[in-house]
Amino acid sequence: MKLEMMIFDFDGTLVDTAYDICEAINILFEKKGIEPLPHEKIRPEIGMGLRTLLERTFPDEAGSPEEELKLTQQLHDVYDDIHLNNPTIFEGVEEALNKWEGQIAIISNKPERYVHSILNHLKLKDRPWVDVIGGDTLVEKKPHPLPFETVLTKAGLKPEQSLMIGDGEPDISGAKNSGIRSVAVEFGYGDLETLKALGAWKTAKSYEEISKLAESLS
Repeated sequence: MKLEMMIFDFDGTLVDTAYDICEAINILFEKKGIEPLPHEKIRPEIGMGLRTLLERTFPDEAGSPEEELKLTQQLHDVYDDIHLNNPTIFEGVEEALNKWEGQIAIISNKPERYVHSILNHLKLKDRPWVDVIGGDTLVEKKPHPLPFETVLTKAGLKPEQSLMIGDGEPDISGAKNSGIRSVAVEFGYGDLETLKALGAWKTAKSYEEISKLAESLS
């Protein structure tokens, strides 16, 4: 069936936000008297979502829902101030979006307000997104099928008419749970072999490759 829509993850797929996320974690570490970590130690955890990121970077403090909620708010307080410092659009994104004539959507596990703020900052907000879903938009987030089902309903499409592009386990597992083929990007934050093992349909080194793949399917 002809490809009609590309669905994108946000962090590590459309936009490189790793520097500011790593900085926020380290600022919070410093406030708590903990030795900061090299960015390369934090970066691979970003694609797993905030809960897993906090559990792995603050294992002694994310042990209960109450502690996790408090830690989440502390991290957001820091990230609020710095999330627009260094985000950059991955190479080839704008060209790929210009070339693609089908529908586009974003499904991220990042809080929705940050997604919209960064999209606006990078002048991507006015693209014709079918929907922009964050981790707090719905009652469930990736890898649950609900975000995917919501986007498909808004687009009026079937799963086989869509393609998920992402760099994290929630992207690939969520797409698989929804009957959607997925492409794991090799330039993101997740481990490529893990994503392939989870069922990524294809991998891509660049947006040029993604564009060629989308063209072949449409």
